[in-house]
Amino acid sequence: MTRLPVLVVLPLLASAAIAQVTTFDRITVDDTRLLRSTLHYQVGWLAPHVSGSESGVSMQYYGDFPWTDIHLRAFDPWGRPTLPPTFVATAARAFPTPSLARLSDRNLVTWCDQHPGCIPRAVVTDLDGVALTPVLELGDEFKGGFKNIVSDGSRIGLTFAGGADNCSKCAILFQEHDLLGALIAPAVVVATPPPFPISTIVFNPTAAFLPDGSIGVLYNQGNHGAIRYDVRYRRILPDQTLTNPVVLPMMSDTRGYVARFLSDGTWLIWWSGYPDSSVRFVRRFSAMGEPLGTPVQVDPNGLPWIAPDGRFVHIWERNGNTEIRLKMYEADGSIAVNWFDPTPSTPNRPTHAFPVDYGPYFSSTLQPGFRFAMTWFAMPVNQQVIDVYWTTIRPLIPGDLNADGVLNNFDIDAFVLAKVNRPSYHAAYPGVPPEVVDLLGDMNDDGAFNNFDIDPFVEAILGSP
Repeated sequence: MTRLPVLVVLPLLASAAIAQVTTFDRITVDDTRLLRSTLHYQVGWLAPHVSGSESGVSMQYYGDFPWTDIHLRAFDPWGRPTLPPTFVATAARAFPTPSLARLSDRNLVTWCDQHPGCIPRAVVTDLDGVALTPVLELGDEFKGGFKNIVSDGSRIGLTFAGGADNCSKCAILFQEHDLLGALIAPAVVVATPPPFPISTIVFNPTAAFLPDGSIGVLYNQGNHGAIRYDVRYRRILPDQTLTNPVVLPMMSDTRGYVARFLSDGTWLIWWSGYPDSSVRFVRRFSAMGEPLGTPVQVDPNGLPWIAPDGRFVHIWERNGNTEIRLKMYEADGSIAVNWFDPTPSTPNRPTHAFPVDYGPYFSSTLQPGFRFAMTWFAMPVNQQVIDVYWTTIRPLIPGDLNADGVLNNFDIDAFVLAKVNRPSYHAAYPGVPPEVVDLLGDMNDDGAFNNFDIDPFVEAILGSP
């Protein structure tokens, strides 16, 4: 296995200063090659929330005691740091329930400034962490952090729990803002539970901007304390009126569902079954909520993260949250890569992972083409210093020297240039990390990029679509 370091010196958040080095290596699961990058650093505290887009991945977190300062970091699609730890704002309360949405050219950073309940605040920054707005107050009906933040590139939508009288049983609301956080329309109440003593609740909303200009909102509804819940769907029309709720042909246990509106104009919904809670399914639905195809049963372990292209992963924190395992699925529910450990080996550590006692310790995102990124804790050095890792996983396609995710004729010039004139290659393809070129060019899997890779490259090109 080849591991190639690139030194990146960044400000540290703790006194235990160590060199921050991004490494790249190849891992093979069955017959599938994957490229992994890892950045290791140490902090006194990290409660992360990760969000990604085509331009890269941002991570929002609140810092060490008194746990009120909110910071950003950012990484390019290869996992290399693009933004050092950058202060954004100070919350009025500790543990401020942060949430984050990274768009193509900006970040929406949100948090809560009251406990119990929530006075929602936000700042919009550019990708360099520079504030584009002052601190914004987003409303007065919020009773918890944002459950879902979505965007269509021209506006931002927020779903949240809220209502009057501290909402002992909260409603589901949706609120629309422009890209600088200004309110476009008042909050729309999507679903309201009946008052006590009826024990029905509504929760777990997921929203999306639909191609016809409406807004789709999924949510769970069922009896409080029960072990089964309906999955329902409503649309907010352009005139702010609501369609009648549609009960989807599925029923979930207390783990509910996970959904994403995909780039092809359909929903992909994953749910934990009822009455047999040991089974999990995925199924496509139209933008109108109509079922498409048949449910596909998937692995019962782990929880999913869905990319805009419909591919998804299961993330399994097993053995008492001391191990991470990853499984990759194609958009049709078939297995792309079976369970594997995405974390690098950590010398002198009993495990790779992290005890639950150390707070929010794991966050991840998945982008099209199985580009997965996660931040995770290793076992703490002591009570003051925690080992933190930023790890990315993406398919490694030997010969894909133009790094577009496909091996074809367009890679021929790039392959030749990388082989005979590396400086010219880097000038022509500045987005490809220099440390990755030899891994991409190693066609015969002997750990080197040299003349012996030319014939396998030609054979691969001739056999490519």
